[in-house]
Amino acid sequence: MCVSVRITPHMQHDRRNNPRERRLRHWQTLWRSISSRRRAGVRRSKDPRHNILLDHHEPLFFFLIVATILLCVADAYLTLAILDRGGMEMNPFMRVLLETDVHIFFGVKYILTALCLILALTHKRFVVFRFLNGNHILWWTFASYAVLVNYEVLLLI
Repeated sequence: MCVSVRITPHMQHDRRNNPRERRLRHWQTLWRSISSRRRAGVRRSKDPRHNILLDHHEPLFFFLIVATILLCVADAYLTLAILDRGGMEMNPFMRVLLETDVHIFFGVKYILTALCLILALTHKRFVVFRFLNGNHILWWTFASYAVLVNYEVLLLI
């Protein structure tokens, strides 16, 4: 006995291809990640075409971000110490902020660094240029600040 089944267009619809897919609404996902930590990992098979925002991260990333922000604060204070000894700020944007007000310089430097770190953390699984992702950016930022702070300490010695 042979049974023939006709597939209608509404039966072909795959709910993963839904245009209202919640993972594609990045800002809404970010807001929900702040208020509740539901997404701890990829629930479906990994698809390199889809970037997924996560809101639960390993403790290592918390320590990495805190260490990077502490290095940013140390960089700001060491920059001010070098300027007091006759040095010059090489970043033209920060130089303008320093000429305006030291508190504005510190605030903008801290806020920009913190926002960029949060952005990199929330996009740590997003792949850019086929090899770079937010995870790499977080580690490179930490390493760059560590090298910069060591260089500034050597200038002050």
